[in-house]
Amino acid sequence: VSVAGLLGATASIAEDGPVRAVDLVGPEAALVCEVRRPKEAWDDFRRGELFRRLEQNVLYPRIRQSEPLRQWFEMERGVREATGAALSTHLLDLCSQEAVLAVYFSQANHPEGVLLTRADDAATVQRVLQSWQRLEPKASTQTLTHRGQSYVRRTHGGGRKSHLYYVTFGDVFALSDQEARIREVIDLRGGGDSAAAEQPRRFRETAVYER
Repeated sequence: VSVAGLLGATASIAEDGPVRAVDLVGPEAALVCEVRRPKEAWDDFRRGELFRRLEQNVLYPRIRQSEPLRQWFEMERGVREATGAALSTHLLDLCSQEAVLAVYFSQANHPEGVLLTRADDAATVQRVLQSWQRLEPKASTQTLTHRGQSYVRRTHGGGRKSHLYYVTFGDVFALSDQEARIREVIDLRGGGDSAAAEQPRRFRETAVYER
């Protein structure tokens, strides 16, 4: 099965209008971090006076040579060689318009997170997903549905397998290790045949967000 065909079958795209990533956060979220146009903000920072002063600081070479950054640069190089673009490029492209991290607490009081992003267009999301599959060719994917909307369970690992779940709506991407959270994202989107169901209120409609 080709990667393009696999992704096309598992990442269904809604065509009924734009949606913001923050619209897919439920009102019970305990913590929500929203960054608008992070790619533009990062580019402005790299061109700005603050970054220029950082580069001139005597500690800057030592920081670049630190073990965490050395590992990051190696990862960047490896991803670039495998996919044609660095990891940071893929990530910034995926969230060029919006990045949202929402943290919930389960009934057992365990934290559960959802990452939501909005790219420039749907093609960018599909390209990043294809690169992800290229980096982890042994990972298996399965198409699941919730109220008529398809989403993906991605499994990798040997004896102790781990799962990630994601769904796309055009230029919007949602990822979590909790299947119920991705199903909630679909409910909030109102995708598939869920139009007849009562839609939950969104975090963006609460007084907390309005402040």
